[in-house]
Order: sequence, then C-alpha cells, then structure tokens
Amino acid sequence: MRNSPPQLLEISSTNTILLLLLVLVAAFILSYISVSFSLTVSFQSALLRAQVASCSSQLSASISRLASFPRPVTSKNTISRSEHASLRSELVLLTSEMADLQREWLDLNNRTKSLEREVAGINASLGRPRDTRSSISVQQEEGYIEVANRQDQE
Repeated sequence: MRNSPPQLLEISSTNTILLLLLVLVAAFILSYISVSFSLTVSFQSALLRAQVASCSSQLSASISRLASFPRPVTSKNTISRSEHASLRSELVLLTSEMADLQREWLDLNNRTKSLEREVAGINASLGRPRDTRSSISVQQEEGYIEVANRQDQE
C-alpha cells in the first residue's frame, strides 16, 4: 500500500507533462493558423488592389479616348457607327469588369471580417491581447474603390 501513492504521483506528473506538451503543441498550431489567416488576407488585399488599379486605368483610358474625339461642327460631322459601336462595347466591358471587381471586393471584405473574428478568437483562446498592429481597411467612396492597410490607433 505504501508504494501506491508514489506511483499515482508519478503517473500524475507524467500526465501533467503530457498535457502541458499537448497544450504547447495546440498553441503552436493555433499561432500558425492565425499567421496563415493574416497572410492570406494581406495577399488577397494586394491582389484586389492591383485589379482595381488596372480596371481604373482602363476606364480612364477609355474616357480620355472618348474625350479626344473632336466635337462635331455640324450635325453631320459625327463619329462613325463602327467607332461608336466599338467604344460602346468597350465601355460595357469595362463596366462589367468594375461590377465584377466590386463583387470581389464585397466578398473579400466579408472574408476579411470573418478572418479577423477568427484570429481574435484564436488570440483570445491563447490569452493574447487583440492584435492592434495593422488590419485591412476597405472603403468605397463616390464609386471609387480603395483598399489599404491601416494602422489601428488604440
């Protein structure tokens, strides 16, 4: 009987060490997931920024092409039907691309918020304070989409 308590203590300390090791491995895995989510959001943000810049430059080029056509002096001095049709189809195409980018932007914004909530939950479960270094800010003002990293001031 006297040998039982030391064995129980020995088993208990082994279990404690194993449990501590399991907690450390889980914390490492959760930290890896948190960093992975942050990198994914940053990459998607940069990709969307490039797409928006490309579409905006294409739209600006089309608008400048439209503006460069000479104004008609008389009612018969107008652009040809083929030029008009070409410009119209180009404008429809760019408008469609802008709509696609806006949908992607909304999707990315929703995923960003979801990922930020998940990262906050993971950080809270690890006992870390909320990460205030940087987060993704996506804003839309007067039809112009801007995606930028912002610094939280808290």
